[in-house]
Amino acid sequence: MKNPSNKIENDIVNWLKSKLYELDYSYAVSGIHIKLNQKISDDDLEEFEKLFGDDLVLKEVYCNQFGNEYGYKYYCCPYELVKFESYLRNWVINHDFPYSFVIVCDDISLSCYERLSDNQIKEFEEEFEVNLLKYEILCGFKKVKYKFV
Repeated sequence: MKNPSNKIENDIVNWLKSKLYELDYSYAVSGIHIKLNQKISDDDLEEFEKLFGDDLVLKEVYCNQFGNEYGYKYYCCPYELVKFESYLRNWVINHDFPYSFVIVCDDISLSCYERLSDNQIKEFEEEFEVNLLKYEILCGFKKVKYKFV
């Protein structure tokens, strides 16, 4: 099962650009975060919900020293992304990985209580269509952090 976060983020960014919104930045970390230079209209928010199956929620408004608004940060977590993260967590549990947490963004970060075997790494790579980029051993915490892309 392939990580859908890049595709979802790109689809949302392209939709916003098609509506002529000026994008400051976007990123995907356990959801999609977007900063725009203008507020999204109520009509476009309704259309977004119909298209992407989730609300685009205003999380932050940036103001200058005079109280003038100049930036708007929105967040959403479409069902497809929630479904993927749930599948990934269940898969790791069902395959007896000694994991402590998972972060899904354009890559997959997996933190474990001990090193994974070569077989476990290969199995994970095949299931999620990724490759191990690197891993770090955190000596003081007895954890191993893996990054798959």
